[in-house]
Amino acid sequence: MSASSASSVIQQKFLKLFQDIGLFFEGERQLQDKDSTQLTLSRTSMMELTKEVTNPSFDRFLAFLMGATELRADYPLQAIRMACLTAKGLQGEKLSAEQRQELLTVALVADTGFRPAWLGHHGLHYEITSYQLKSLGLPWYSPSMERLILNHHNVAEDSSPFKILSLLSSYLGKVYGTGVEDVGMALLSPAAGVRHVMTDLQPDSTQLRVFMKAVGALPIGSWVQLSNGKPALVVGSNVKHILKPVVAHFKAGAGKEVLWEDTDLEKSPKLHITKDIEASTEQRQVLNHPELLVPGWLAPPEESEDAVTLPATDKVNVIHHTDHEAS
Repeated sequence: MSASSASSVIQQKFLKLFQDIGLFFEGERQLQDKDSTQLTLSRTSMMELTKEVTNPSFDRFLAFLMGATELRADYPLQAIRMACLTAKGLQGEKLSAEQRQELLTVALVADTGFRPAWLGHHGLHYEITSYQLKSLGLPWYSPSMERLILNHHNVAEDSSPFKILSLLSSYLGKVYGTGVEDVGMALLSPAAGVRHVMTDLQPDSTQLRVFMKAVGALPIGSWVQLSNGKPALVVGSNVKHILKPVVAHFKAGAGKEVLWEDTDLEKSPKLHITKDIEASTEQRQVLNHPELLVPGWLAPPEESEDAVTLPATDKVNVIHHTDHEAS
C-alpha cells in the first residue's frame, strides 16, 4: 500500500470515529438505548483506527491530531487522542488481545463523564462515567474496566499496565485541559507537560519507557527550534534516541505549493533541537490542514462549511530528507 493510500485509510477511520464519538457527546438527553448504541459504534470505530498504529503514516496523522487548533470538539478530540496515544504506547508490548482492547476502550470512554447530558449528576467526572456506563448495561463493560476508570487520574492506584492510563491522562490534562475542572489554570507546552509527568518516574522504569514511546520527550505535533535557527514540527519519534525525533520544516514553494522537508535528527549529527517553541499563526494555520501535512489526505470540498481556505496553498509536496540537514 502506498503512503497516500495508507493516509487515506487513516483519514476515513479518523473521520468515522470523530463523527461517532462526537454524536455521543452532543446528545442532550439520556436515552439508554441510543447512548448504548452510539458508544458501541464509537468503540468499534476506535478499534479500527488504532489498528493503524503500525501504519507508516500514523505518526504524521498524530502530528495533526495533537497539534491542530481548529477542531472544535474538545471532549471527543481528547478521547481520540487518549486512545491513539495508548495504542502507540502499547505497540510491541506483551499483552493479550483482550487486555489491549480493554485498555483502549477505557482510554476512549474514561472521560465521558464530561458529557453535558451527564454533568448534572453529583460526583467527580470519573465517578459519573463509571455510574453511567454501568447503568447502560453495555455487554463489553466489566468490573476491571470500572476500576481502571475510577483510578485513571490516580497514578498510585492505577492498575493499568505501565500505569499508562494515569500518565497519559495527566499529560493530556496539563497540555490540553478539560475546560471544567481546570478553569483558570494555565496549560503547559507539550514538552513541559512531559517534564511534569516525568517528575515522579524513575529514569529506568518501564512506565517511563512506555510513556516516552507514546508521547516522546519532544511530543509529536509540537513545534521546536533547530540549531540552524529554523522552526520545525515534530512528526515522528526515535525510541532509542528520544531527543532526536523526526521533524518537518515547511516553506512556500513555487506557485501555490507548500513544501514539507523531513529530517531524521538521529541521522543528522550536525543538527539538533535547541528548544520547544509556541506555534506562530502561520504554523497553526498550516497544521490545521492535514492535506498539506499528510500525503494522500483529502481536503474537504470547497463548498463544505468545514473547508478553510489558505490563499497561497492548494497543493502539497512532501520531501523526505533523512540523512542530512534540512536546507
